Amino acid sequence: MNINARPTFLQKPLRPFYKKSATEHEPTWRERREFVHFLIHESNISPQAKVYLKECEDWVPRYQMRGLKYGITVSSIVYLFFPVIRRQPFLRRFAFSMLPMYYFMNWGYVWGHENYWRRVKEVSVTYEIFAGTRSKFTTK
Repeated sequence: MNINARPTFLQKPLRPFYKKSATEHEPTWRERREFVHFLIHESNISPQAKVYLKECEDWVPRYQMRGLKYGITVSSIVYLFFPVIRRQPFLRRFAFSMLPMYYFMNWGYVWGHENYWRRVKEVSVTYEIFAGTRSKFTTK
């Protein structure tokens, strides 16, 4: 990778994408996805790495759909089997059946991003080491 071929104001990231201490804020999922988008479309990394990053972009919607399917299944089971002894009102049954839906939708969002970033991290760390924002010895 020839990082120095670009002007310095175009070299991203300006700060590394990691957390040094417990009190420091880490980048959001949106900032991480913007960084990967930059690596795919604007950086001068190898074409193989760009193809790999494009393949990794499928992980977030895959787990979001999986969370939606799990949520619909479990919510419908809870809705159908909730009136155990006496019949509950519709609003109470609906409210209780939406709790698993929220849980699985949140799980799909978080786990999809975690898997996505876990796979993309090697390429981004290599880019940051060559860009000079990350130490090549400690990778921090």
